[in-house]
Amino acid sequence: MVTAELCETVPAAPVRDAADAAAYAQVGDDARATDDRIAAVAYRKALALDPDNAQARAGMAALCRGVTGDPLLVAIARFRARDLDGAAGLLTPLVTGANAAGAHFFLGLIALARHDGAAVDELAAAAKDPAYAPLAAALSAQAHRQGMVEALVLVAPELDTNPQLLPDTPPVGATATPQLDEDLLLAGAVAVRPTRWLILRDALSWRQQRVHPELDLLGNTAGVEVAGALAAHQLSVRYDLDYDRIGGAGYLVEHRGAIAYRRTSGDVTLVVDYGLRRRDFLAAAQDGFTGWVHGGDAGATLHLAPTVELEARATFARELTADATFSDIAVGTATAVRIRPRDGVRVAGTALGWYARYDGAEPDGEQRTDFHGELAADVELDLADHVLAIAGASLIGNTSSVDDFHYWRFTVRCGLAIALGGP
Repeated sequence: MVTAELCETVPAAPVRDAADAAAYAQVGDDARATDDRIAAVAYRKALALDPDNAQARAGMAALCRGVTGDPLLVAIARFRARDLDGAAGLLTPLVTGANAAGAHFFLGLIALARHDGAAVDELAAAAKDPAYAPLAAALSAQAHRQGMVEALVLVAPELDTNPQLLPDTPPVGATATPQLDEDLLLAGAVAVRPTRWLILRDALSWRQQRVHPELDLLGNTAGVEVAGALAAHQLSVRYDLDYDRIGGAGYLVEHRGAIAYRRTSGDVTLVVDYGLRRRDFLAAAQDGFTGWVHGGDAGATLHLAPTVELEARATFARELTADATFSDIAVGTATAVRIRPRDGVRVAGTALGWYARYDGAEPDGEQRTDFHGELAADVELDLADHVLAIAGASLIGNTSSVDDFHYWRFTVRCGLAIALGGP
């Protein structure tokens, strides 16, 4: 017979093991015909090893129907299945009962997923229970930075080995003699969510060079996004308008539209994106780059552990520029790893590369081809609920059949950010 104790929330094991979890879930299915208690123990072991195991969640929910303590498990199963509305409806009545702390904690997770400022109060209520206090504390800083309105201000000195590589595409001749320079990056961003499905954004950045003020960069990006989710399926449509000035003169106006689809199943999120850009370069030296860019990627994010994510995608781009020698087709790959080694610390690393073949022949008749690669690493450290320390470095390299487009660039930065959110 299944008891209330067996139906309580299952604590996660120190190390996740999806294969062993699947084996325990099968043991649970086999045991249900003869011994519900053995089945429940097997399902609990499976869920401890892999909280996203759908087979064990479904079996446990079936065993615990009508058992005291069952509503919280059923609500958690809904949450794991990404049915946030259904989970919230089941959790809300539980905040005054024996499972109040668990209900508040998962309501806090739902609020975080929705960028709802209510996450602060929900996690604070959950933290009153010692069993949930460490988990709630780990999410507290994130909760204080989210809400219907979110704002970020960043100040970061940088060292750049090749600041002449201007945004989006290197202009002709700018790669000839790299000149080391330091700069100060000031950036601010704000996001407003009038409704759950609508997001308005604006980001402003100013990069001031110490030695070469003619390369000072002012950039602004304004955007709107419509996003929705149905259980494991997520769809978003976005439009952005970019305007850049370099050395006090207009440089680039860019219109960007994108559509993205994501589907989450267990520990895997499948991703498909497509974007269309219209770039208009305002200086005569960059006229040849003006035109359209189609781009897309497809891949997956693997949630290898509660603190580790690995992402891999295949990428494609088609540039159609005013000067055919700059039009190209590019194919490549992009990978990323995101790690939270401890509470309040986030580490991310990315690597991407592509091969591009250009349409028009160079003046000497040669067909241009490029190999391009980028590596980046970033660290964020929570100093307080609203204060972060950031550090990062990036390396860009391009080899080309045309000498003018051989270049390297290394950038390193560190700084402080203030992040606010509410209500």
